[in-house]
Amino acid sequence: MKFNSLHHYSALRPQAGTSSLWLVFWSISVGMFWGAPSHAQVQVQAQAQTQTLAATKPTVKSVKPPQLKVLHEGRDVIWGFDFLSENEVVLTERKGELKILRLDVPTSQASRVIRVEGAPKVWAKGQGGLLDVRVHPEKKNWIYLTYSAPLAKGGATALGLGRIEREAKGARLVEWRELFRSDAGGTSGVHFGSRIEFRREANAWWLYMSIGDRDERDLAQSLKAHNGKILRLNLEGRAGSDNPFAGQAQAHAEIWSLGHRSPQGLARNPTTDELWMAEMGPRGGDELNLVKRGANYGWPKLTYGREYWGPSIGEGATQAGFESPVAHWVPSISPSGMAWVSSDKIPAWKGSLLMGTLSGTHVRRLVLKGAQVSQQEVLFADQGQRFRALREGPDGWMYFATDAGLLGRIE
Repeated sequence: MKFNSLHHYSALRPQAGTSSLWLVFWSISVGMFWGAPSHAQVQVQAQAQTQTLAATKPTVKSVKPPQLKVLHEGRDVIWGFDFLSENEVVLTERKGELKILRLDVPTSQASRVIRVEGAPKVWAKGQGGLLDVRVHPEKKNWIYLTYSAPLAKGGATALGLGRIEREAKGARLVEWRELFRSDAGGTSGVHFGSRIEFRREANAWWLYMSIGDRDERDLAQSLKAHNGKILRLNLEGRAGSDNPFAGQAQAHAEIWSLGHRSPQGLARNPTTDELWMAEMGPRGGDELNLVKRGANYGWPKLTYGREYWGPSIGEGATQAGFESPVAHWVPSISPSGMAWVSSDKIPAWKGSLLMGTLSGTHVRRLVLKGAQVSQQEVLFADQGQRFRALREGPDGWMYFATDAGLLGRIE
């Protein structure tokens, strides 16, 4: 399968003839920053047993191989995107740019891409910068952004809301407000999170956002810190009074679940209304989780991963009182953005969960029966792309974004 574009992109890898010592150093470095290499096995928790599925030998294969059609070629990581309308995509570039891609304008015209002025300043270091973007579920042209907000030293994951106002020669983000700033700050350039998802509950919309452990792993188990948590906020950025730890002494009321490491995938199943999350482990131990109210997912006390230099982490993989992953991968594939397929544009995919991977450099299709993965398919592994984000468009097609700055459609 090849890109329907003028260019073919490949991932950065060591060249032939590189010394073996340098290869070892390169492998460890890439694993620490991006996740361990691909060629993984997925192990699926099924009651008291562990089902193992080989990632390199898919258990299911699409009858008609899908293709990737590139619609935009940028120069920076496209961390997140959403649809303002059927023909307009708002996207974030990690270094801090906010843009609108006009799909109905020819690629030859400069007006196809509009730079949105007034985006918040970000601390663009390592994995930090301008992160996810989601369109307000009720207000047209209003968008939420997550980003690493600059501190006196370092940055902290934050959430803000603003309105896109069109101008004669572009667009501007106005009425901008930072709604929430986490205490997960510091100078480390890793594990910021931070995906956004909405869910309507009891006639009100709620916003969920993920925050990584910021390389302070023990804080993922503390209710006094936002590190390593899924948060539940109202649309004004305030904690729900019915959140599991609201009113509890020395606990942040915003916390919905805890014990996460680097959660970069968050998606609501439109059929069941369940919230699903994917997070990166260290050297192995990437997880697919069903997010539950007040649940503890174990990191760093429990994990299927290991330290990058070999030793085990914590007290094992499972333990009573902690939530086990629905699926985990050893070695890592580095799961990122994911999306459920609700349309029948590709009939065999309807109801599947698509997950982008970074070090795995593929899109993985998961078929679930209840809370168990029954089949999987590895897609586009020949493209060498780090698939950062996925989203189903208003037209029913699935769209993707990559770290190479590509935004496109799966057809």
